[in-house]
Amino acid sequence: MKNLLYLTGILLFTITTTYAQDCNLNEDAQSYFVRANAAIKGAKINEDYLKAIEEFKKVLEYAPDCPDIYYNIAMCYEKSAGSELFKGNKGYSEAIKYYQKYLELKPNATDKQQVKNKIIELKYYAEQINPAEPEMVFVQGGMFMMGNTSEQGMSDVLGTSKQHQVTLSSYYIGKYEVTQAQWKAIMGNNPSKFKGDNLPVENVSWKDVQMFITRLNATTRKQYRLPTEAEWEFAARGGNKTSSYRYSGNNIVDDIGWYKKNSGNRTHPVGTKLPNELDIYDMSGNVWEWCNDIWDVSYETNAQTNPQGGLSGSSRVTRGGSCDGNEKSLRVSYRGYSWYKNKNFNSDVPGKYIGFRLAHNAE
Repeated sequence: MKNLLYLTGILLFTITTTYAQDCNLNEDAQSYFVRANAAIKGAKINEDYLKAIEEFKKVLEYAPDCPDIYYNIAMCYEKSAGSELFKGNKGYSEAIKYYQKYLELKPNATDKQQVKNKIIELKYYAEQINPAEPEMVFVQGGMFMMGNTSEQGMSDVLGTSKQHQVTLSSYYIGKYEVTQAQWKAIMGNNPSKFKGDNLPVENVSWKDVQMFITRLNATTRKQYRLPTEAEWEFAARGGNKTSSYRYSGNNIVDDIGWYKKNSGNRTHPVGTKLPNELDIYDMSGNVWEWCNDIWDVSYETNAQTNPQGGLSGSSRVTRGGSCDGNEKSLRVSYRGYSWYKNKNFNSDVPGKYIGFRLAHNAE
């Protein structure tokens, strides 16, 4: 499959210029088409193919009956299907849908049988996808000020969120918190207090999560992990697209998070509040989220690159606040040190209202 996808990626850039002529595109549509081609020509990561898809879909607004545009979109989905960007078999299913639309609009296409064979192959690969795999969002690396920056409005206990400069490499992070359905698909149980397949899994310890990740990686042959605390905060702030909000995606806490005043003291289905600048949901509220780092009572104040947290200890960092907390704990810089003193962050102990989301290296 890998060789096939590599070849189709090359073919895509070769054929699209000809297709642009066949579609009789106006000037606006042609500009979108050129941008799509540019994204493909320079494609180094799956995110580039998603950019091309976005541009091709804009072309369809001007030429909705042009079969070749559907073909190009299908091949972009095929190229990136199975990557960290898609939850489950979504990438494959989207490729199938657009190939089918191509054949519908061009029933006598010379490559009709070839496309039918592609659809059969994609359906096979779609069936192999593990339902526990999360949908991931690409976070372009960059530099940011981590900690209690001016818009955060208040200091955490004992100054644990001191400002300092952090530089991160690119990575992927879960678009949603891991759900109970995903947990059950791997672990075969459900430790959560509040039950529901699309609710975030909670009442899990850090070590429970490591077991989940080990099993998930064994079945998917990928390298999922927990985000570092720095990766978590950078994503929560919106990465390089940040608008410097106090909470993740907005300064109006009720728009983006479930917390004590609006939750009824229970968790809610993931993705039901507004996302942040990177289209990531629930990084403020719903459940606390385990990070990979060992708890360090205070940040280093010097500039750091890809920091990994403390060097020793039995406690791990959590971030984001929960449906049982106040709005202060939902701030993107908040670390919850008072909970650490009560030992709720011990890596062996299942944490009430604590869940997680996954991360993955960009390489």
